[in-house]
Amino acid sequence: MLVRAFLTANPDAAADFEDVSADEWYFPFVAAAAAAGIANGYEGRFGISETISRQDMCTMLVRTAEVCSIALIPTYNAAIFYDGDEIA
Repeated sequence: MLVRAFLTANPDAAADFEDVSADEWYFPFVAAAAAAGIANGYEGRFGISETISRQDMCTMLVRTAEVCSIALIPTYNAAIFYDGDEIA
């Protein structure tokens, strides 16, 4: 979603994630996110079939803003989460 909203999918980009096949419809989007530094994956995987955590999504949002030169200006007080002590 971040690539579609803020970047351009790149059919020529490479992504070296063991769980992302170049034959999949989403490959150019994953590859573009990886090339831009928005998504790094982990342990050689992108995590295609896994649920994304709140902190990982926020990390990708901040990276997207940085890549697109979008200033994130805090307008609200910091949110308090019930599981805040588990956030990395």
